[in-house]
Amino acid sequence: MAERKEAERKAKEEAERKAKEEAERKAKEEAERKAKEEAERKAKEEAERKAKEEAERKAKEEAERKAKEEAERIAKEEAERIAKEEAERKAKEEAERKAKEEAERNSYKSMIEDFVSDIKECEYKDGIIFGKKKKIHYVANPITKRIWNAVVNKSSEADFDDNEFVPQKELGTFLESLNSYYSGKIVFEYLHKNIHALVHLQVYEKQDKNACFVYIKEEN
Repeated sequence: MAERKEAERKAKEEAERKAKEEAERKAKEEAERKAKEEAERKAKEEAERKAKEEAERKAKEEAERKAKEEAERIAKEEAERIAKEEAERKAKEEAERKAKEEAERNSYKSMIEDFVSDIKECEYKDGIIFGKKKKIHYVANPITKRIWNAVVNKSSEADFDDNEFVPQKELGTFLESLNSYYSGKIVFEYLHKNIHALVHLQVYEKQDKNACFVYIKEEN
């Protein structure tokens, strides 16, 4: 009887031990499963977070790249526009300057040609009593400030008085410039260099004694 009870007790203890071990095993497996799931969930969340951050970073970089390219394109277009406008402005100014110079050149040339267009003939004696009769062709127009400016400065500026005579001492390079203009085809000389003809014209033609004139050197 005692042996039977002992056997039953031992069987009961063994069953309880096994049940306890089974429960512990299951609890351990459940804990491991939950820990694994939690780790996987966290890993998934971390991967998603990193993927999201990477996507946002790339999107930001792409947006910045496009913004930079757009800014550079706009800056380049603006620089090209400004350069084009500047080139057009300079070209226009240069064309206007050349046109003005051409008009000025043609204008001062016309003034010179108008100046020498009125040629008169004068017969005089090269001496008071026994002088020989000679002829000269002189420009009837006196040398005024304006024609002096046209010949010397190659300018037709209207600021110079067309009625103010240029004194002998202020003639400067007028004669050289006038002869250079005609390149030797016509050679002029100052009338005051031919005193006999000058006196004759002042006496008989009543020319202003303050005015200077030029005449054509026939021998040339």
